[in-house]
Amino acid sequence: MASFVSSSITAAGEAAIARTLSGETLTFTKIVLGDGRMPAGSTPAGMTALVGPQAVVDIVKCEPETDGTAVVGGVFVNTGTATGFEWRELGLFANVGDGEFLFSYANAGDFCEFIPASGGGTVVEKVIDVFTYVGDKANVAIQIRADSYATVEQYLALKEKIDAGATAAAAAASAAAAAADRASEAGASALAVVERAESGEEARQVAEELRLAKFAEIEQRSRGWTFHYCGEGEYDPVTRRPTVADPVAATMYMVPSSGASPMDTPENQQQALEAAAQVYETPEDIEADADGGGDPGSSDGAGDDPGSGDDRLSMWDEWMWDAPHKRWEFLGAMNASVSPIAAEQIDAIINGTDEGEGGTEALTRWGLRYFWQSIKDFFARKVHIHSGADIEDGTITQAKLDEATRDCLSQKNNVLTSTANSTHRIEQVRVVRDGHTVHVSGLLTCAYAQTDGYSQLIASTALPAPSAGIVYCDTPAGHLAIEEGRIRVHGGTVGTSYRFHDSYAA
Repeated sequence: MASFVSSSITAAGEAAIARTLSGETLTFTKIVLGDGRMPAGSTPAGMTALVGPQAVVDIVKCEPETDGTAVVGGVFVNTGTATGFEWRELGLFANVGDGEFLFSYANAGDFCEFIPASGGGTVVEKVIDVFTYVGDKANVAIQIRADSYATVEQYLALKEKIDAGATAAAAAASAAAAAADRASEAGASALAVVERAESGEEARQVAEELRLAKFAEIEQRSRGWTFHYCGEGEYDPVTRRPTVADPVAATMYMVPSSGASPMDTPENQQQALEAAAQVYETPEDIEADADGGGDPGSSDGAGDDPGSGDDRLSMWDEWMWDAPHKRWEFLGAMNASVSPIAAEQIDAIINGTDEGEGGTEALTRWGLRYFWQSIKDFFARKVHIHSGADIEDGTITQAKLDEATRDCLSQKNNVLTSTANSTHRIEQVRVVRDGHTVHVSGLLTCAYAQTDGYSQLIASTALPAPSAGIVYCDTPAGHLAIEEGRIRVHGGTVGTSYRFHDSYAA
């Protein structure tokens, strides 16, 4: 369905509205569809004719409103269209008594709709309504051909005449009761009138349902377009037509493409055929890659890095639900390319050397397997083996076992955060536990000599409890007291910095 995002009353239309204020009558004559694009620098208001007129629609209704607007409409059927065209232009023509002119003009640009030629198996029927401004006091009329569709007003007028004829026929039948042949003829005539009235009422109901469906579709589309990607069971696998139970307007239904579309240009059809011929990843491919370590993105399965990117096309057929006619409308095909993340990019992320702002690469199943294997390698257990020759005298004693056990205890190496209190600052603090021995080192600076007792300088769970309870370390910058979970400080020479090191049994 074409979307006319650029529309306006032309300069000639504005002048015609001004003339109606003086009592002249504005007569709408026809609606014209075209496939042209507006020339560069042009605006809808400046247009005087369609660039590429393709079809003429007869006007069958004109409904002026109280707010100065009017709805001018007609019905288009492609049975007389010799060649298909892209419906891009919509022009409304009028006359104020001195010749026909372009009253309003709209152009859909790239949001056009393809109208197929007649005889191709697809019948296109559209109710076209043009909403336009005509002025608060305008005298508006329409020019209707004899073979055009009847409007609701015309139908009501005809129904009034038919009702009057039925009344006259009934009176004639009563007056001619004495003549059986004349009464019978009058009765048959009245019955035909009633049948025609009932047929007209049915047509009115159909037209009203169509109008309500059209306005419901316009309301839905005014809320903005949404996309729905159809999964299995939501489309016919043979025709690729959606089978969604309750489709809504203003929604693009995306169905996995079966290849080239007859609605596309020859270039797009060729591209779609090439994309449909690509070998996409299947469950069998995944199992083969798991056995051989191959890359599902390559055709031979032997590669182990999709670094160059996968530029195969992911094809979708676009469908839209035509609510007034209760049918699916095929719009065309869409393609998109996706590039997987490369092995060197994953390595850079793990090693902390990836400094990029981010990208559009996708993590494929191959990439996830590569990332998981890298993580397992990174955290793999480290094994350290000694041979019997390492025992110098060839014997194993309890003393050697105790020494080996002590040396094999987990070593902990912690660097504490620099901190300060009101008198001292401590930084570059390192706590190393080697078996049952703890080594503490750092840089102590005295900013103010405190003389009234120890004050806490640093607290950390990385400080093991000394076996003696408290370990004292005297330096020119202050006297340190090392306990479980904290270091306190006292005294020292102002402006002095001293790098200390102390060891204690834990």
